[in-house]
Amino acid sequence: MKTRKSTFIVSAMVALLVVSMATVVMAQGHGPGQGESGPEMKIERMAKHLDLSAEQVTAIKEIHESGRAENLETRKQLLRLRNEKHGEMLKDDPSTKKVLELTTEMGDLRTRMQTSRTSERLEVRKVLTPEQRDKMLLADRGHGQKRGNFHRQGQGRGGNCNGLPCGNDSGRGNQ
Repeated sequence: MKTRKSTFIVSAMVALLVVSMATVVMAQGHGPGQGESGPEMKIERMAKHLDLSAEQVTAIKEIHESGRAENLETRKQLLRLRNEKHGEMLKDDPSTKKVLELTTEMGDLRTRMQTSRTSERLEVRKVLTPEQRDKMLLADRGHGQKRGNFHRQGQGRGGNCNGLPCGNDSGRGNQ
């Protein structure tokens, strides 16, 4: 009798948990600014807010695609190093020398990727008119360049910077 009652209570709690999780997921919705990510959405928002021409959009997509392809091997290498470092740290007696070497290598790769992203950003600026560059700078103003200028907005995220999306998304992007 107790076993059936316990099983029933556990089953009811699991069902309640599943229903509540589903409700949270559905409440997030799929409207504009919610659940959007990736370079395509970023370029679409950039095109809208900067009033980009079709030629500019095409050029910017090519710049981003080239940068992504260029950094692919670096990102893979960074992931391998991260996993290797994690494996070393899981050991009962991790090698300090090995962990520090891996950390240095990871830092070098991150610097290389950041340099590439900065070059990419400078190439995009060359495609823009002076007015569009000013608008882009205003979108970044006060938020640093941590996440760029046209990342997603949604509930709980930044509002609006002079009619443009603020770059204060604290999540990690795939840049």
